[in-house]
Amino acid sequence: MDLAIALRTPQERIAACALSYNTMQPFLKVIAIGEETTFVVEGGKLLLPDGAVLVAQDAGEEDAILAQDREFVAAVREGRPPAVSAAAVLPAMAALQRIQDMNPHNPAR
Repeated sequence: MDLAIALRTPQERIAACALSYNTMQPFLKVIAIGEETTFVVEGGKLLLPDGAVLVAQDAGEEDAILAQDREFVAAVREGRPPAVSAAAVLPAMAALQRIQDMNPHNPAR
């Protein structure tokens, strides 16, 4: 599933979000494009366009995705609800679904 949306803020700023779930690669890369520069978040680092490291994850700091996975497994083992549930993301998923449904190129339309 690929999806891209563009949003305009009340201050007339444009934001774009593109998601792709078709990769089997075990990595996360986020690109933030601003008016004056572009940032890349990858491998626990915030990078400038030339690859220079602006901020790096501390060596002792746990990867966020791994931390989420550990919390979920702990919740299952302890018989308690996880810190973030599927119900918590449903509003965002519903908004993305509405956008996808409006897409004139959506084969499901």
